[in-house]
Amino acid sequence: MTKLNAGKQGFFSSIVSKLESSKAKNQAELENVREDIKLTSFMVDMLVSLIGYFEIPRFRHDKLEGYFKTVKRIVRFQMEFTSLKNKIC
Repeated sequence: MTKLNAGKQGFFSSIVSKLESSKAKNQAELENVREDIKLTSFMVDMLVSLIGYFEIPRFRHDKLEGYFKTVKRIVRFQMEFTSLKNKIC
């Protein structure tokens, strides 16, 4: 009976030791993933900053240019309308 129990203890202890080593391996892998997430977040923040630095002024310029072109067209149409109205009346 003691031999049988001793064998079970060896079997269970080997399972427990495998689980503990697997747990330690998973902990190390989890720590590596956490570090990768931190580095990736930093890189994303840097890219967003760079894109904002270069793209926002260009976007603003393009929007203002479009706005001024539209205003010029409206003024031109108003002038043409006024001219035609004066000719008719």
